[in-house]
Amino acid sequence: MVLTNGDLAFPEGQSGASKPLGTKNPPKKRKYVKGRVSMPKKRHVMQFLEVADASTASTSQLHSASVPTFHDESTDHSKEQRVMETDIYQEIVSEMPVDISTLLDTSFIKEVADEEDLAFDDVPKASHNLETISEDPMEGVLEDPTNHNKAKESIEEVQMTVAGYIAFSLQALLPSLWVTDCSSDHTVRLSYLTPYENVSVQKCIVWNGKDIKIYVHNRPLPSESFMWHSAKCEDTDNYGEVIDVLFRLANLLQCAKVCEGIKLYNSQWKKLEEQGKGTTEKGIYEDYKCFRHTSCSLLTTEHTRCSPCHNLQRNMKDQVRRSNQSTTTDQTRKNDRYRSAEEKNKKLEELEKEKKILKMKLNRIRKRAKEEIENNGINIDTDSSHDLARIFQQEYNNMTPVQRIFWSEQMKALSCQKKPSSIRWNPFLIKMAIHLRMKTTSQGYKYIQNFIKLPSERTLYDYTHAVQSKEGIQDAAVADLVHKSSSYKEEHLKYFNLEFDEMHIRQDIVINKKTGEIIGYANLRQVEKDLADIEAEISKTDSAHPVAKTVLVYLAQGVTNPLLSAVGIYPSRDLSAGQLFSRTWDIVYTLESCGLKVLCLICDGASINKKFFSMHPAIDPLSVKSQFTYATKNLAAAEDRPLFFMVDPPHLLKTIRNCLANSYSHKKSRKMWKNGEDLSWVTIEKLYAASPHKFASHNLTRAHIKLTPFSCMKVILATQTMSNSVSRDLQEKRDHPTLTNCDTTELIKFIKIVNDGFDCLNGSGDIQGKRNKYNNLLLPYTDVNDERFKWLQEEYLGFFQDWKKSIEQRKGKFSADAREKMCVSHQAYESMHITSYGFIGAVTFMLREAHAPSVDAKRFNQDKLEQYFGNMRMSGGGSRNPNSQEFRNRANLVRIADNAARPITTGNTTVEQEEWIPDQTPLQKFFRTRKQ
Repeated sequence: MVLTNGDLAFPEGQSGASKPLGTKNPPKKRKYVKGRVSMPKKRHVMQFLEVADASTASTSQLHSASVPTFHDESTDHSKEQRVMETDIYQEIVSEMPVDISTLLDTSFIKEVADEEDLAFDDVPKASHNLETISEDPMEGVLEDPTNHNKAKESIEEVQMTVAGYIAFSLQALLPSLWVTDCSSDHTVRLSYLTPYENVSVQKCIVWNGKDIKIYVHNRPLPSESFMWHSAKCEDTDNYGEVIDVLFRLANLLQCAKVCEGIKLYNSQWKKLEEQGKGTTEKGIYEDYKCFRHTSCSLLTTEHTRCSPCHNLQRNMKDQVRRSNQSTTTDQTRKNDRYRSAEEKNKKLEELEKEKKILKMKLNRIRKRAKEEIENNGINIDTDSSHDLARIFQQEYNNMTPVQRIFWSEQMKALSCQKKPSSIRWNPFLIKMAIHLRMKTTSQGYKYIQNFIKLPSERTLYDYTHAVQSKEGIQDAAVADLVHKSSSYKEEHLKYFNLEFDEMHIRQDIVINKKTGEIIGYANLRQVEKDLADIEAEISKTDSAHPVAKTVLVYLAQGVTNPLLSAVGIYPSRDLSAGQLFSRTWDIVYTLESCGLKVLCLICDGASINKKFFSMHPAIDPLSVKSQFTYATKNLAAAEDRPLFFMVDPPHLLKTIRNCLANSYSHKKSRKMWKNGEDLSWVTIEKLYAASPHKFASHNLTRAHIKLTPFSCMKVILATQTMSNSVSRDLQEKRDHPTLTNCDTTELIKFIKIVNDGFDCLNGSGDIQGKRNKYNNLLLPYTDVNDERFKWLQEEYLGFFQDWKKSIEQRKGKFSADAREKMCVSHQAYESMHITSYGFIGAVTFMLREAHAPSVDAKRFNQDKLEQYFGNMRMSGGGSRNPNSQEFRNRANLVRIADNAARPITTGNTTVEQEEWIPDQTPLQKFFRTRKQ
């Protein structure tokens, strides 16, 4: 519909016949067309036109409009009827505003006609001459200054009419809970009311002629909300499109759920509000009050609470739980040394009371069990007894070797109940009993004996005290290795790796009851004692006989054989490289003199250990011209043979991870840089933030990201951080908004190459091949020309060598210390070279010179030594920190228990799934002399 200069024109072909106004037609289904909404019926238009002030319209401009007539072909009406219909239409047209042509187009008239089945007859195809239309609608207005104010008022009234038309159209389309209105500033508001008696606005849409705004609970909707995808209007001058966008947006807004916020844990609201983590919302409903996160999205589609509010409520719940636990555990776990006399007395009274209650319960249970057996017990006759024995005998073939020994010993003990001293226990069962007694107290062992037939503690005493514990070289352990390896015929089975490390012990001085020896001082040789006395004399202090605070342990592990034993124990304090040198070579000479060949020395990356390496004259069996000592001549060997050095690969991996963790984060001691990119731990933190759900491709948790002094020592956290899954996830999410400003190219290469290097140096130790099924880097080494040897030298070490060169060539004024912080630490750099070259040299020597069929890289780390320390800490019940005497005694028990002492599974190492083959070699026993 176009109205200009008072003329009313219709497109060609609009005329036709229809029924009279009073005739009713069947209702037609209204169609929704994108970009244009169905217009209101004629009666709605009349109501709308009544709102506009008719005085502002010049009816004279419409006088020349051709007036259509209405008639029905099927019914012949009188002339008076047609005149009446013509007058009605003329009255509607005369009431229209002057510029209503800017609001409605021809489609409006067509839809009104379709809705009411109207036809417009006698309408000319061109009711006005376009040449007579003035190009400037304001012509004549500006010439007369008195008409300026009138024109301005007319424009404002037309704009007000636009807002009213949009509000009126939407009110006819939207459900009853929506209320539309327009204000004097030409703004349209769509308000969604609550269905309660106390009505309030829950959601609101505002259109000011240009932009759309959305409010929820009188708060503006965040710009990140999903609703804004449907709130885009390309042509704001097309009011049909504006109505379409507002209508669609209102429907989406009605379907969306309002985030209900956090209604629990009111005590924490004030604290979180002070920290800027949220605000308290109150007063929109009666008795309604909640807490919202600062990033609350206000709307949600699936749950009753948005993701930020949900996560905040979960954190609040955890804090409440931890605070409740802390109030209880702090009182129960308080050390007795820090308790007052009254608290100690109160604790004793509570323990005594608890003891009486438990004793009464135990007596009741025993009495009830005895009565139950007497009343309901069944005596098995001889035939049934034989049947049960036959059933057990049938299952005997399905048992493991350990289960067979245990079952046969139980049957033997049951047959000798009348004379227990006549039982001859299997050596392996004695080892199991020693290990069990070592893990429990005396009362616990006696309790187990009520159900299982085991050797008495007095019998175990004879075996555990056959050899007295001692410091220094463990002759009994060396003798056991020599005895067990004597049956080996092949050359490669006689090679051992020597692992050494220190374990902290309790500083204590005790006296051996049998020898009167004072135990607890550091193990010093005569020369070292004399030097200590001289230093004490010079410094005017007491004679220095330091109390031991650590124990240095040497563990011999077979390279291709399963033998393992602690061959040296040295209590020490502030161990020096010179003391480490003398003790290590004592062990090497002892083993070599007994026919046990030492191939490699393995330790952690402590500075004193690498200083010990540098004290040896270097040889270069690989001809790589390394600047670090990775091999020396084995002076204790009868033949010309090298002795290789290695740093434990898991310790090396933790060192590299800690360098990355301190780059721009944590201690901020490093600013790693390579080829124009920063290698920052912040990128790892953002990767974790970009994928917080538990189904992420990586295994990162908060423990991986926020490192503590304890978590820094966990090997599993380092391996999962420097893994292929993390590098792969960084590659996939490098375009994620969270990682937009992060450098990832060099960081991905760094993590990938560290992971592959660790796999080559550490191996799998999995005899079933589950870990190395899809990773060939974990396979055992069988060929001296293995491609992994070349990769370690050229790719693995070459990566860090090129890194050093790029830092040296970096332009800019940087100090030597600043350039050193751009790469991994020099300790890690040195350890990588020593470990890689030492590992390659040792493995190729075993394959070429010792003719070993295969070598597993898992035999070149300190996992077995860490498991040995775990057994030391777990022995003796709750005493996890033994003194020197207790450590020696426990070491003796572990040696006697041998392979019956299974490693703990909760330590810092992965326990290998090895087949448990019982060793039934007879044990040495202490024979008591009878008194005359």
